[in-house]
Formats: sequence, C-alpha cells, structure tokens
Amino acid sequence: MADERKIRGEATLTLSDILVMSRVGFVRGLRFVVVGGLVLFPAIWALTLPDEDWLDLRNQPLLSLRHMIRDLWWVYLGVVAAAIVGMVLRVAYVFARQPEVNRRIVYEADASGLTVRDAADFAFHMAWTSVIAVKRTPRLIRMQIGLRAWRHVVTRAVSAEDVDQLVAWARRTPTPTPQPELRRRDANS
Repeated sequence: MADERKIRGEATLTLSDILVMSRVGFVRGLRFVVVGGLVLFPAIWALTLPDEDWLDLRNQPLLSLRHMIRDLWWVYLGVVAAAIVGMVLRVAYVFARQPEVNRRIVYEADASGLTVRDAADFAFHMAWTSVIAVKRTPRLIRMQIGLRAWRHVVTRAVSAEDVDQLVAWARRTPTPTPQPELRRRDANS
C-alpha cells in the first residue's frame, strides 16, 4: 500500500535562513580566493622584487619564503576578509530587494515528491527520486538534486515528526529488482 500521508508547512524566509542556505556557495567562493591568493600573491611578490633580492630568492629560498610571508600575510588576510564581507553583503542586498511575497514559502510533500510554492504562486516540484544526497541540520533539510543544485526545507515550517518523514522520503532508494537465484555447482559433480 502506498503512503498516503501529506505534509504541509509554511515559513517566511529570513536573512539568516538565506545565509545558511548559501553556505555551500560561500565555501566554494572562499576556496577560490584562498587558492588563487596562494598562487597569485607570491607570484606578484616575486615579480616585484629588486634584482639583489632575486639572487637571495635563488640562494636562500627558505629565508625568502619567510620574507614573503612577513610581507604578504596582511594582504592575504585582508583579501579573505573582504571576500567574506562582500559575499555576505551581496546576499543581504539580494534578499533586501526580494519582495516580501516571495519570502513566504509553502511546502507540500507526499510520497512522490516535494512542491515549494511562494505566495506569488511560483512553484517548483521535485520528485524524491531526483534527490542525490540529504543533509539534515537543526535549521534546514538540504537536498542535493544535481552536481551543484541544492533544495532546502526550513525545518521550522513543519513539525519534528514531519521533518523525520521528509528526510525518510528524500533518502528513499528505489527497491532493487529481484535477480534470479544462481546455483553453485558442487566441486564433486
């Protein structure tokens, strides 16, 4: 018998919800800044060295590395801090421009999938079979549906039992088809 249970919940998204949902993008962006800085800043530092320091760079590489770290640590930290502040401000700006009607979210779920609808009647339906990975946090259920695509359910929109049911539906794997039984041959026959 199919599961006939239906779950419905409503929530108004806050800036903190959007920041938590954007965590994956923040980490990806910071990784780009950190790795890019590790390559770019030393290269610029080395290219701007006077001729006598170039000789030291070749003759005493560890001492030159220490000089580079002494010269660049504050630039590196400043760029990373500016990237963090810039990403948070960008999310806050986009959130502030979003109409209030689009912040009110209605979740409707059953055994076949999840429909997310805002008060402006824009809807997105996702079948549970499209969910690749599920992560449950105290604030969100994060469901990966593609390589870089995530869908979120704000847990305060539904009861704790409904959160458990949503996670169970999202983690559902298709039942394997029965395989014919293979018999082993006895070594004596």
